[in-house]
Amino acid sequence: MPRLLGVLALCILTPLSALAQSFETRATSAFVMDQTTGTVLLSKNADEPLPPASMSKLMTIYMAFEAVSDGRLQIDERVPVSSHAASYGGSTMFLEDLGVLTDHLITDFPTYYPLFAEQRFEFDGRAPANSNNRNPLLGLGIGADGLKTGHTMEAGYGLAGSAKQGDRRIIFIISGLETAEERAEEAESIVNWAFRQFAQRDVARAGTRIADADVWMGDASSVGLTVAEDLSLLVPVMMQNALNAQVVYTGPLEAPVAEGEEVAELLITLDGLPDARVPLVTDRAVGRGGFQTRMKIAAQVALEKAGLWDRFAADPAVLEEDDAPAADEEEAA
Repeated sequence: MPRLLGVLALCILTPLSALAQSFETRATSAFVMDQTTGTVLLSKNADEPLPPASMSKLMTIYMAFEAVSDGRLQIDERVPVSSHAASYGGSTMFLEDLGVLTDHLITDFPTYYPLFAEQRFEFDGRAPANSNNRNPLLGLGIGADGLKTGHTMEAGYGLAGSAKQGDRRIIFIISGLETAEERAEEAESIVNWAFRQFAQRDVARAGTRIADADVWMGDASSVGLTVAEDLSLLVPVMMQNALNAQVVYTGPLEAPVAEGEEVAELLITLDGLPDARVPLVTDRAVGRGGFQTRMKIAAQVALEKAGLWDRFAADPAVLEEDDAPAADEEEAA
């Protein structure tokens, strides 16, 4: 049966003092994710079908990068568009699918991703106005380096963007803004909010015992639980209390137990953020108990069934007292 080992207070290494402020976006739809930790910071109508405007071209870009990477295309090769493809109408997309696509563009193609930060690119004598990168965040000094703006009458003004400050990178998708100026203001506000209101903090180090799990029929009655790798989480920078965490496992664990075996889960709750679930592993091996261990445990089970274990645990002599004959019986004998 699932057993709850209790609520733990995991101290963050940096003192904190109030909850992060939530972000009220003017966008019809928005999705903001901390790419470094995978934490979703904001989701507004992100899983609703909506017209993504030309942000959908990120799918075409991904396929082109993929083709260049595996040698099917050259980076300077022109690709014709068939009349059949050109005849297609508008498209719909989920803002969260766009977020995943942006994540893969950054992660899968680090060689080509810097192209998104180029502020001007002249091609084939096109109109000069189309030579400028319309991303309003480039050059603001806030770490923005991509990706794609979009606008149609149906979709409004949108932007699939990303920014990096220090070791952290965020990804954000917004749509449904009324003007290009509003899109620029909203995108800048989101970037500033994401970096100022949240910070990555060390929570637990690999090998540090977090809790103990009971072991059945082992040469030890319990085993320590720890994280397999150093654990860092994104937390509100103004959070007052320590993290609330629960260690949950199905137990007792049956011996033998191997060192490093995944046997439990650390459930961490943060106000305003999704719960974090982190696997926990054993910090050492526990072998199967010998004959004496098995007999001792069998005796304990028998005493528990007889309702005597609590009395015996408090005073082992209680069994001798219960088994001894009464004084008048001895005299009579």
